[in-house]
Amino acid sequence: MKTLLIALFAICLCWAVGCGKAPFKETSEERFKLKADAGDSESQYYLALSYQQGKGVPKDSKEAARWFRKAAEQGHAKAQYNLGDLNREGEGVVKDDKEAVKWYRKAADQGLAEAQHSLGVMYQDGEGVPKNLNEAWKWYLKAARQGDAFGQSRLGMMCHYGIGVPKNYVAAYAWYSVSAANGNSNAKKWLNDISNEMTADQITTAQELSRQETSKHPKMLK
Repeated sequence: MKTLLIALFAICLCWAVGCGKAPFKETSEERFKLKADAGDSESQYYLALSYQQGKGVPKDSKEAARWFRKAAEQGHAKAQYNLGDLNREGEGVVKDDKEAVKWYRKAADQGLAEAQHSLGVMYQDGEGVPKNLNEAWKWYLKAARQGDAFGQSRLGMMCHYGIGVPKNYVAAYAWYSVSAANGNSNAKKWLNDISNEMTADQITTAQELSRQETSKHPKMLK
């Protein structure tokens, strides 16, 4: 009798768990979806990335925009930045530069360097906001001091060509050199170009200026 009861228990257990079947494996996207539906902003952000990249789910820019917005409305800075990009490019949403600026600003105000750089670009180009080179400089500088190589090269270009500021090859060289050190290949080319227009003393001064700035703001170098 005892043996029979054990056998019956084993059969019931096997029926319940599905003996002989491959175990169910929940994908990361499915886990993100469960948490995203429950209102977790980080999961909403990663689910949006999955839809944007077609990773584990069919690529769907509208779904990406929908989930970025859900996370962005909860204050997720990276989601706000990505939603700004989608509005600027018209990807998954109707192109709207003003909406892009709105979301870039929210992320930039939270200190996200990529958003600060993008907001600077919008001000420099007059997209979604009136053109304002002082504001462009301000946001590039915030990004640059956090190690954003593109913000650093933008400052270099403004100094190099006198965009909103007086031409200053020494300052331009300094910014290009920091950007190049952070891996910006274009900045390396521009650094070489501008060095051909400078004296040895100017280059030495620029290198010292770069050292001073990176010493004062260590996050400038990644």
